[in-house]
Amino acid sequence: MKKYIIPYIIIMSLCLSTAFADYFPTPSHTPMVCDYLGDITINGQPADPNDEIAFLDSQGNVCGHFVVTKTGKYGFLHVFATANERFSVRVWDASSNTLYQDFQIHLTPGELPGTALPSSVPPIFQQNARFVLHISAHDPLLDINMDGILNMADIIALLQFLSK
Repeated sequence: MKKYIIPYIIIMSLCLSTAFADYFPTPSHTPMVCDYLGDITINGQPADPNDEIAFLDSQGNVCGHFVVTKTGKYGFLHVFATANERFSVRVWDASSNTLYQDFQIHLTPGELPGTALPSSVPPIFQQNARFVLHISAHDPLLDINMDGILNMADIIALLQFLSK
């Protein structure tokens, strides 16, 4: 009896961890695919495990989906689409149950020499390519200087405003 308890606990914990994930639907797989990877932050902090990223096509269909497993990192996020499709990106913050989209998302091309190319902004599909794209999701109410990035500059701008 005891030899069955440990495997049962492991299987149940894996089932529970996936039960809390998957805010976005699983994309339909097609023969045409490209990959994205990079850093992910939410309100200036590294994204936590179980936060999610989705790439959507121009019709709003989820073409790629990734559940964060390593704090502040994502990839390889497989995107299934047709040639030259432009994507929008959405981020789900699992801990606060918050969806970030449109002007709440700031994208920055990244570099990883020899492995992946810097992504265009907005991301555009290219079959069998690998791109580095850093994603920052933020609450626009916290972006004091309206530059699309939450950082120390926002704190300074807030302090300057409050000191007047």
